[in-house]
Amino acid sequence: DMVAWDLAAVTEDDALRYKDLTDDELRIQLSGSIEIFYEILEFERAKERDEVTDEMATGVLEKIFSSAMKDELRRQGVREEDIDTWTDMKMQRVLNLIPDSTLFSTPSDDSIKKFFKMVTDSDVFNPTSRPEKVPGGFIIRGHAKTNGDNLISNLDELIASSEIANKIQFFYVLDPIEKSEEELDRIGMQIGLGDASFDDLECPLLLVTGPDITPDENEFQGLANFLGFGNLIYFCLTTFGEVGSLSAENVVSLLLPIICLQLIHDLGHRIIAVLSGTEISLPYLIPGGGIGSYGTIIDLQSPPKNRSALFDLAVSGPLVGIISSILLLFAGLLRGSTSTDVTNFPSVSIEFLRSSSLASEIVSKFMGGDLFFTGQSADTFIHIHPWVVSAYLGIIINGLNFLPLKVTDGGRMMQAALGRTYSKLPEAIAFFCLFLAGFFGKDEMNILVVYAFFVSFAVGEKDLPCRNEVDDIGIGRSIFSIFALFVAALALTPLAS
Repeated sequence: DMVAWDLAAVTEDDALRYKDLTDDELRIQLSGSIEIFYEILEFERAKERDEVTDEMATGVLEKIFSSAMKDELRRQGVREEDIDTWTDMKMQRVLNLIPDSTLFSTPSDDSIKKFFKMVTDSDVFNPTSRPEKVPGGFIIRGHAKTNGDNLISNLDELIASSEIANKIQFFYVLDPIEKSEEELDRIGMQIGLGDASFDDLECPLLLVTGPDITPDENEFQGLANFLGFGNLIYFCLTTFGEVGSLSAENVVSLLLPIICLQLIHDLGHRIIAVLSGTEISLPYLIPGGGIGSYGTIIDLQSPPKNRSALFDLAVSGPLVGIISSILLLFAGLLRGSTSTDVTNFPSVSIEFLRSSSLASEIVSKFMGGDLFFTGQSADTFIHIHPWVVSAYLGIIINGLNFLPLKVTDGGRMMQAALGRTYSKLPEAIAFFCLFLAGFFGKDEMNILVVYAFFVSFAVGEKDLPCRNEVDDIGIGRSIFSIFALFVAALALTPLAS
């Protein structure tokens, strides 16, 4: 039925688009649908003979989806001779480098020819092949004669004074095209013989795109901000509901420091973005269920200069955020210790106060031992200064932001440290640990598992590439990335009851 509907849609809805085509052009446009028709016909005949296999059914579905993809590419203006390149599974990692909204703004053949000549005549890159067409642009294989930053700056200067200024954008990246098993076996044998190294698995090259690869604005930002702010207000209301102190003044006393901590986090990102010349979007809130919000996410609007710039941008927010949260925690404990009437303070559960080992240990030491963390039921409620509650949220939220998941702060931090390919391993481990904590009951408030579900389904995989994605971030930043993961573990591991 789905295929029949699709063929009918091609016949009726696209009639105006097809009516001016020649017979040959029409045959090309409809070739996918005709191919599907015959595949379905063969499938029905096999079904009548009771000869249908799983492989045959899978093959028909693959043909349907492949045809739909090719037809969509034709609608977007991709040339017929480039269709197979776009649908080649080896090109999927190329597609992950460029925003969907700009994939079809490829440089012209004339621009790429002039750029290739410019590169060939330069003293910073030695091409070993002519430009190869890939989705969204071209790649030029070769060897750099200098480090990545010098290569970028030198070619940028040449482009700025040429007639292809504002017509192309280029990146120095590791080869994004997946290698076949035969190629991997060949390189593996060469590594074993000492004729190659592991660097040959992902050789650096130039990726050339259209001049503007700014992604479209996230269409769900407004909804996310609405839900996130609404959840924060609800969290503040419920913390005062136990004592019947639902006044605007009390709610603001808790909501305001929470918002201030988040603004400090985002200000950290903004300052580093300005200093590095990277454009970023306005932040939008992540609805956080039981704790109000999981913080914010920013989108890259322009490529960072290199992996070090990406690392600094990513780590700046949660770093200043968690430091500010710890300082606010001490300030709240000091103010709370001098208060004689705590009945107007927020009422939170022991379960909440145990949700972060880092925050819990600070509070326990400040107040002289375990006090209220051990030996009491998790659903026992106590009154505590609003700054302490806000600081708890800040420590948990910024700890979550350090986790290496997709295009969150931690995900970008790990991508900068390990590169796109190898950062997938710590991401998988982090997801596994979060779900494992929920499965074995180590996440009493379900903070971790809900965050993992949200990031899995609502946060994208794709991010803009750095101009220079080849050069590493150095030993100092690498050590700090390990330290950040250690801080995240302390901030997110619940205190034993």
